[in-house]
Amino acid sequence: MNRLAQFLCITALMGHLAPSLGAEGISRLELRGDRITNSEFARSLHTGTNLETLSVTNCPNLTDEGLAVLLKFRSLRRVSIRGCSGISDEGLRLLSGIRSLEQLELDSLDRLTGNGFESFSPNQLIDLQISNCSALSDEGLARVASLNSLRSLDLTGSGNITDTGIEPIQKLVHLQRLSLRKCYRLTNASLGFLADLKELVRLDVRDCGQVGDPGVHSLSRMTQLRDLDLGWCKKISDDGLESLGKLINLERLILQPHDSITDRGLSFLTSLTHLKILDLYGCRKIGNEGLRSIARLKRLEELDLGICGEITDEGLVHLSSLPHLKVLRLQGCNRITDTGLGYLEKLIHLEGLVLLGCDKLSSEAIDRLKFLRPRCQIEI
Repeated sequence: MNRLAQFLCITALMGHLAPSLGAEGISRLELRGDRITNSEFARSLHTGTNLETLSVTNCPNLTDEGLAVLLKFRSLRRVSIRGCSGISDEGLRLLSGIRSLEQLELDSLDRLTGNGFESFSPNQLIDLQISNCSALSDEGLARVASLNSLRSLDLTGSGNITDTGIEPIQKLVHLQRLSLRKCYRLTNASLGFLADLKELVRLDVRDCGQVGDPGVHSLSRMTQLRDLDLGWCKKISDDGLESLGKLINLERLILQPHDSITDRGLSFLTSLTHLKILDLYGCRKIGNEGLRSIARLKRLEELDLGICGEITDEGLVHLSSLPHLKVLRLQGCNRITDTGLGYLEKLIHLEGLVLLGCDKLSSEAIDRLKFLRPRCQIEI
């Protein structure tokens, strides 16, 4: 089967309406455009039988009733509906009739509260994204919590949900990935509810500004975590990092930016010996002693120290001992000189170096590093 028979993208704009899906072999279809109505949607799907993946984007004239045509597709496993303002919980109830459905992506559906998930079978979905749905409610999340087979849940941009909505999520004992990014109303209590999710390996709470040290302390029991994003959770301090030091299996940690994190806090992270990616962008109180601690993370491959203005050449001496470092971001570290850049010549695996705003560096020193590391992309 050729690729055309496997994948078809249809755009209904400027009067060019979607053709009928005539090839039974087509497994993936994308529809987009404000000219797609319920009837055009049905016509586009009229004869295809083997559809596995469907993406519908920015079709405001598609309504709940139009989704009924999907019930005939017994192999449909993945559905994405984005920016379709006519879809509500009634459409969600119709989607529950697709028993083969495993992955459901719902983005920017302003009428969706989540109550429609009550119609889904507990073992029906594995991967669920409900992002930027402004009407998603705590009550709706209680319905989601009955989906026992969920492995991945993305609630990015769910600005109305509170700790009350997160509490039932602790029932999803097989959850491996969870995003609460930009769920602004969540507090430390939410992280406490999640602490017993023993299979969770990836957690994103970026931009949850009310989360601080007590919430991070709750996470310290989740030693299976490998990926943790705490970006823009500005209430986290060195005391919170002491708790993070217990997450010994972490491979990726995002902490940018935090004004309360100092060199003392970084000393607690030396136990994270599996860490490969560390983002400290904008942690302005970090200095050379903090880099001494970072230098003990020998598996580190990517490090962001942008706008950590206390760092000097002395700190780069420590970083030069990181044997696997591939990407280093030092933008805004304007106390670094040619001497410090010389220390970085020891980083034999370096592939990317960001030096924007490092005004004390000479073109000669940069050219020398380019010569010694020709495969390294240097941004100045």
